[in-house]
Amino acid sequence: MTLSGLTLVSRVMGLVRDMMINHYLGVGARSDAWIAAFQLPNLFRRVFGEGAFNAAFIPLYSGKLEESEDSAFGYGNRVVFLLALILAALFVIFFIFLKPILWLMNPGYAPETLIQTIGLARITLGYLFFVCLLAAFSAVLNSHKKFAAPAISYVFLNVVFILGLIIAIPFVGRENTQWVLSWSLLVAGVVQLLIVVVPAWKIGFKPKLHIPKIDSDMKKLGFLMVPGVISAGVQQANLLVGGAVASFQEGAKSLIYNADRINQLPLGLIGIAFGVVLLPEISRKIKAKNKYFNNGKDSYASTYYDNGKLMSMGKYVNEKKDSSWVFLDRWGNYVAKESYKNGQKHGKCIDFYPFNPKVDAGQPKILEVTFYSDGERDGEYQKYYQNGKLLMDGSYELGNKNGKWTTYYPTGKKRTEMYFVRGLKNGYVMNYNGNEELLNKQYFVNGYELKGKDIELHLELRKKRKQAEAAKN
Repeated sequence: MTLSGLTLVSRVMGLVRDMMINHYLGVGARSDAWIAAFQLPNLFRRVFGEGAFNAAFIPLYSGKLEESEDSAFGYGNRVVFLLALILAALFVIFFIFLKPILWLMNPGYAPETLIQTIGLARITLGYLFFVCLLAAFSAVLNSHKKFAAPAISYVFLNVVFILGLIIAIPFVGRENTQWVLSWSLLVAGVVQLLIVVVPAWKIGFKPKLHIPKIDSDMKKLGFLMVPGVISAGVQQANLLVGGAVASFQEGAKSLIYNADRINQLPLGLIGIAFGVVLLPEISRKIKAKNKYFNNGKDSYASTYYDNGKLMSMGKYVNEKKDSSWVFLDRWGNYVAKESYKNGQKHGKCIDFYPFNPKVDAGQPKILEVTFYSDGERDGEYQKYYQNGKLLMDGSYELGNKNGKWTTYYPTGKKRTEMYFVRGLKNGYVMNYNGNEELLNKQYFVNGYELKGKDIELHLELRKKRKQAEAAKN
């Protein structure tokens, strides 16, 4: 109901905004120019922003989120950056060819009305970039069940319009209302985007610059957008044709727009609000097929792949992972066995090599065995070759390598022997050949290698320090 309440506030303020616009602008050539300039970015918002994009992106993002938050954030980062590049390219193209595009959309406009429309559209076109990114960030927040910020952003769209009219009109005059509205739209786009970027940043979604790559995930997103683009495109094409016809009668386009605003009120309150809430949740349920069992104290959870195979199973205590958890691949083979306490890894954890029964023989092999304490590596550690032979063993203390560490050849013969203190190499590092014959040795102090006379000097100083300490005792 919070979302519907905020949507109601937004729609009511939208009606107030439109009443003020009609008061200051009236119905005529100036209002027609404003409506045409305003509809251009909104056309792409409905097709590529909230429409087709959301319908394709949210199920895919929610599915990634069900696997892990890091996977979802990485996917969202790639999508948002690629979307920003596409929007920037569209902005440049439309800015260059704005005159013929607006003429095709409004063939009946008088020359002076078309010229004014072009001037207004050069300002409002910037909203295209902000509103589509707004849709992407809103989709991320909705997938994390954060519905308030996206809904509030549209409240502020109307707030900026209303404040713009109240503050600016007394200074620039009513004859420039359409210009005030155009600049208000651009400012509102920046404000709206900031409103959703900040909470997205707080939950850990922090897009970073990178080289865009059209991978399988991006191709799937584009493929899933096609039906939505066609559906929304047909609807928008009808509106464009109707608007083109209305452009031959001064004021007709403004009247059609005002009539459509009344139609949008119940649609936004009921249809859109329910869709925003239900789409992420349904997508996650379909992807993971989660099952929870609660006995009043502890909760048990299991997730499943789309082929019905178990993905993970474990226990929650106070909504945090606790006790033993198992993770499996799509064929039912172990990926990991982990132990948790208060939501953090604690105790013995085992990771397995990836295993495909169609290619690999036998059973999944252990990759590494690690002991944890309160989320940090602490205790014994072993890593294995895929043939089952030991590759490395040692120990950790509070997340840092500590003590003696040894690596081995695939044959089982010793390869390297070294010592660590708080994660840094200290002392001799012994390197052996495949027959465990000494090849060479190195000497390290706090991670830095000493050579030649430096080693002798360090050992002599250490010897004297020990003698001095012994003398004191």
